[in-house]
Amino acid sequence: MRHGLILGSKQFVEKIRKKYTPAKTELSIPQQGQVAKAFDPEIYLRRGEQIFECDIEHFVRAKRLTGGEKEIRDVLLYGLWRTGQLKNEHIGNLFGLSYSGVSHAVKSVKPKLAKNRKLRAKFDHLNSLFNL
Repeated sequence: MRHGLILGSKQFVEKIRKKYTPAKTELSIPQQGQVAKAFDPEIYLRRGEQIFECDIEHFVRAKRLTGGEKEIRDVLLYGLWRTGQLKNEHIGNLFGLSYSGVSHAVKSVKPKLAKNRKLRAKFDHLNSLFNL
């Protein structure tokens, strides 16, 4: 089951999505936007690895991250959170964190993005690749 609506393979869901979702979604129906957008967090993270020159697997394996590594991990995590398509628990599983850890990271990264132009530029570049 995908998006709680359609039973079938990813290819089948994509076929149904293209056939039945409107080109422009209604803002008053948030579920329509979620179904209309195809988003794969793994692809997002792979692109993030390239842009931020990091290793997601290292973030998962490391017991503790400090400085720049933690900042990059939190920015990538925030990007996934901002899509609204994943639960905190799922995002946490991708990084080896609890859902509560995701909440704390999201809260801490917002002011960092506002202050650090270079970090914000990379974040915006990553999101532009996915129309986010």
